[in-house]
Amino acid sequence: MTYSTYNPAAKNTHVIIDGSGMAVINRSPSSRRDSAWRTAAGYKAWGDYHLYTSAIAGCLQFCNSLLKYEYRRHPDYPWGSDMSRDHVSALFILAYFGIEDARPGAAMLLRNMVKFTKWKIGPNATFTIDMWCWMKGIYSRFWRTLFYMIEIPLLAGAAWWNAQLLEKGEFTVPELDQRNFVHQKINYFVTEVQEDLRKRMYPYYALEGLAWQNHINPNSLGKRILSSIIRNMCGCHNYLVRLLADDKGVTKSQVMKWVEMTGAPFGVLMNEATSRDIRFLTKEEGEFNWLYADLLITIWNEKHPTNQIKERIIL
Repeated sequence: MTYSTYNPAAKNTHVIIDGSGMAVINRSPSSRRDSAWRTAAGYKAWGDYHLYTSAIAGCLQFCNSLLKYEYRRHPDYPWGSDMSRDHVSALFILAYFGIEDARPGAAMLLRNMVKFTKWKIGPNATFTIDMWCWMKGIYSRFWRTLFYMIEIPLLAGAAWWNAQLLEKGEFTVPELDQRNFVHQKINYFVTEVQEDLRKRMYPYYALEGLAWQNHINPNSLGKRILSSIIRNMCGCHNYLVRLLADDKGVTKSQVMKWVEMTGAPFGVLMNEATSRDIRFLTKEEGEFNWLYADLLITIWNEKHPTNQIKERIIL
């Protein structure tokens, strides 16, 4: 089997491409809320131009009367409704992927997004100062420097905070590998203390998003320092975030043997700290569209141009 399992016509798999051209979870209407990130990840993993155009055309538009870009999570949602910083970030990163792939107009689009995106994202969301600096820093060394000056101490503090909570709650550290995690189901048998503490942690899905933001930035001392904090904070079996943060310790064998799971597993710790339903796919669900496994191999191949993965080992 080649590394890509992509089949946009598949309708019984865990991830499907819906009628709007967005990557969603099969039989889960609520998954449209996360379709911007999932579609950006799908475009990166599979390279289907239709995923890029569906998300760009369906989830952002320029409002002439307000001279700003408006965003939404999915084409079925009203403009600006319930939009979040995370998903605006996903659309910026998707636009950057379009530049990498030399898509028509991608560079101009991203420049305009940076120029005409306003602080207030929607009725209930605004930028934070660190994300604002990251967004402006895509084309500005000054703003990018401010981003690292703010983000490095912030994340260092978050890493210390999470470490204290993990120790206080006697969470399983280091995290389990995916097979032991699914087999033991330890995230379903947490104590009241652990359940309270995991709600107070800096979220690991935010760490994954930050890893992507840092990944697309040009090399610098700030990028290397932030990458080091990300590597030390994420789980030892979180191969995607570790690769995004330039971890040389991830092996080709680990990437090839990683098996597709539910629950966006690179945005959690594989221990009691996650409340998500994380499981392996059934045979029918897992026939095509291995989003995270394919994405993992794509990033490996980008980081290792002379040691490419062409096939996956299926155990």
